[in-house]
Amino acid sequence: MGQRLTVSLVDTGIARQKSNALVLGGEMMGFCYDDIRRQAKLSGSNEPDALLVAHSSGRMLGVMQISFLRYPMVCAEAPIVSQNDGFDGVARALLDALKSEVLKHSRIEAEVIQDTIPAGYQEAVAGHLEAVGFEDIGQSTYMSKDLCLEYQNPVDIQVKLVSAKERGVDSFIRAVAECSQPPFYDCRTQPRCQSVEGAALTIQDIAGDDSGNIDKRLDQCYIGYRDGDLVAVAVTSPGFLAWIAVRPECRRSGIGRSVLLDLERIWMVQGVRQAGLQVLSTNKGAASLYSALGYKSHGENSPRIWRWRIA
Repeated sequence: MGQRLTVSLVDTGIARQKSNALVLGGEMMGFCYDDIRRQAKLSGSNEPDALLVAHSSGRMLGVMQISFLRYPMVCAEAPIVSQNDGFDGVARALLDALKSEVLKHSRIEAEVIQDTIPAGYQEAVAGHLEAVGFEDIGQSTYMSKDLCLEYQNPVDIQVKLVSAKERGVDSFIRAVAECSQPPFYDCRTQPRCQSVEGAALTIQDIAGDDSGNIDKRLDQCYIGYRDGDLVAVAVTSPGFLAWIAVRPECRRSGIGRSVLLDLERIWMVQGVRQAGLQVLSTNKGAASLYSALGYKSHGENSPRIWRWRIA
């Protein structure tokens, strides 16, 4: 390209109010916000919180959508780059800027959804993601099974599930933190919520409404006990397992299986006749468990997901 490449963070809330050419890094650009929207393939009112824009000599070279809504995580779409403007250099600059923005905003994780990359550039972007420190955590697969009152899998380990509404939100969050401690079979698939603060933020993300309030979903959040000891937590909606975590010393001992079977019984009492869940393609152990319990895969139904975390 021959010119200095710069990446600027554009606040969409501010930029959308401007109809003229933007000023980025003290330099007048040769493009306006509508041009960025077209490059990022944005339509209607569905806009990210911010955009990373790569530019040189007033020209837009690439753009990346990012969202700060899911604290402590930054979510981003893969870089969109003008194919004639040196794809590799621009994509790498945008990904490096994404990491710096994560640190600047005190976030601890970033996810990139590899969905908008033109054919022929998928592996190039994958290489850059690995070089920057992102890990491929696979694609999300939906699995389901029909629930039948006449036949139920036998339960080998008795786990008592108690509604988080009964125990209170603080007790549930502490239980989430305890059940989210390492070691993990595969760290890539685990939320980073080993602290009480991290657990609270994670549960707000999984079970909260638009404002992060989880009070309305507490009756669908469960704490699992065995002989009076905490062994697991789960977040659900009727007929759907959103998230499950088992205490470290209890993992790979049948606790997860018992919790899911108990949830199925709860759902059948509620009148639900089909159960569903999502599992990452890299989480082989969980996928194997669900298959053994009769869940059928409907195939990968999400783009490839990459995750980066502060060590």
